[in-house]
Amino acid sequence: MDILLDLMVLFIAVVATYVAARAWHYATSRPSASQVDVRDRTQTLNNAIRAINEHDDIWVKLSQVQRAIEAARDLDESELPCKLSHLEEMRIALHNDALRFKLNKMLTSLHQAPDNKDKLAIGQEMLRFLEDESKKQAADPRLIAHYEAPIEEHVEQLQHAAMPTEELEGESYHNYVSEFLDTHDSLLDFSLDNDIPEGVRFFDRTEIAASATCGQDELSVVFEIEGHTIDPDELDNASGKALLQTIYRSVHRRVSQTRCPRHSTAPGIVVCGNSLSELSWQTPGCCQQLRDAVGTQLHNH
Repeated sequence: MDILLDLMVLFIAVVATYVAARAWHYATSRPSASQVDVRDRTQTLNNAIRAINEHDDIWVKLSQVQRAIEAARDLDESELPCKLSHLEEMRIALHNDALRFKLNKMLTSLHQAPDNKDKLAIGQEMLRFLEDESKKQAADPRLIAHYEAPIEEHVEQLQHAAMPTEELEGESYHNYVSEFLDTHDSLLDFSLDNDIPEGVRFFDRTEIAASATCGQDELSVVFEIEGHTIDPDELDNASGKALLQTIYRSVHRRVSQTRCPRHSTAPGIVVCGNSLSELSWQTPGCCQQLRDAVGTQLHNH
């Protein structure tokens, strides 16, 4: 009788242990609510990434990349650093493509415009578009700078072409220039075929941080004739801008020939400011050596 009772107790203990073990296994093998949430959001992200490649339209792709980035940011960033980095790079690349597409479309309209005034309006619209894109900081700033310089130069040419002949050649145009500049007229020939005349020089006015190794370096340059620094107050707006443009063309021609001794890349020149007394431009460069090479070119004059 005692043996039978012991066997029953043993049986009950075995059954209870088995039931408890199964319950523990079931409880621990089921994903937690947070795990299910992460899994679902990861699947949402993967679906968003797959959807990007299903369309050819740049703006649709941009919209989908943005949704994918938002989905990735909902997750712990440490879990998906590679995907998030890849999406950010893809977004910049698509913004670059969109910028090129828009500019090419506007350039086609410019070439098809019937007269110089219409061409000038489109060129100015292109510059405003690039300025807006620069403020958005969506596309690569080096790409924007790459387009700005030639477009600015083309717009300048269109401005001169759109001017009435009497404004370019008449007596009223020459009256804009101050008496000092009239007496140094021979020093104001900055055409592309001529060297900078003797007595005219440019020199660095602002120190550049030596730690700048990438991105944009800004140089401020003083313009001087026969030891006399030109002040913007000595010029009216029209003649000041005209002279600034011719000076810029001359400097651009020299500096644009500079190449980084290490990477063989050229600087993109972006003019800032509207006076002769202080010319500023930016050189989006690959490294410090390119900035030094540009500085050497400027100090030679």
